[in-house]
Amino acid sequence: MKILYVFPFCNNSSVGISKLRALKELGHGVETFDNRRPRLFNPNFIFNRVLNRFPKISHYSGIDYYVRTDTYLINRELIEAVKSKKPDLLLVDKGINILMETIRRINEIGIVTANWFPDNLDHLNWMKRAARTYKYFFHFDPYVVSLLKKDGFDNVYYLPFGCDPELHKIIEVSQEDFERYKCDVCFVGDYSPEREEVLSELRDFDLSIWGYKRWKKSKLKAHYKGLISNDIEMTKLYNSCKIALNIHYKYTGEGANVRTYEISGCGAFQLVDNKKDIAKLFKIDEEIVTYETRKELREKVVYYLLENNKRKEIGRKSQKNL
Repeated sequence: MKILYVFPFCNNSSVGISKLRALKELGHGVETFDNRRPRLFNPNFIFNRVLNRFPKISHYSGIDYYVRTDTYLINRELIEAVKSKKPDLLLVDKGINILMETIRRINEIGIVTANWFPDNLDHLNWMKRAARTYKYFFHFDPYVVSLLKKDGFDNVYYLPFGCDPELHKIIEVSQEDFERYKCDVCFVGDYSPEREEVLSELRDFDLSIWGYKRWKKSKLKAHYKGLISNDIEMTKLYNSCKIALNIHYKYTGEGANVRTYEISGCGAFQLVDNKKDIAKLFKIDEEIVTYETRKELREKVVYYLLENNKRKEIGRKSQKNL
């Protein structure tokens, strides 16, 4: 099958590279289209700090005009790429900036269109428009799938995340990297008030937080270690920590996020807030450990820090399950 795969490759995310490699290993011919590479310029790079401090300036600066123009050029280029490459399938990964009118025009050409959407319930209205427009719509959260099907969308399917065994695996960590990443509990993810409250329960532990700089302004700034630059470094972290904590975004319904699989792929002991889908994917307390409340989280951290052999065994079984 000839596939044109749409993904923001300019963001240097390993996710797109991993999916691209998987599609090729399945025997498909795959070409790519970067839907985030700026065709004019990326105003976020230039004005990001100004806009964060003075958000109203965007109404007077002309930035909106450039964003709209850039979006128009990206969509026009995508239509031209489809016409010239003639794929059997246009596979869009999220693609918020791909206009529905663009997808309708590609449908009219006779190309099968599909969207694999990796975000949560706060995008539900957009997902409804996408499900109405794309021929196929895939989502990792069975709750989202059920909501869309109740609205009459029969082209919506459950497709969980996974990990890349070439990236997320058990490795020998150098002494230098181990000294950098070792900790009792680690968390990798963006800041949110809900995550801050959960992690505050563990502030008296050897806790390391990796993510974007918003953590530096939180009450947990003393535990903030910086940004994990790529999945290779994240794999080193998960092979060095004792407990890898996974906290889902608050708008996640029942599905397991991508971090669930990445941590398991590294053979790390994972402690995760309970989601209905996790019990269908892993054996609870044998391959993964869940918690419901902050009190339970703290109790399990205390317990498993003392149970080295049990912790390591659970991590190994989790990896073998994938």
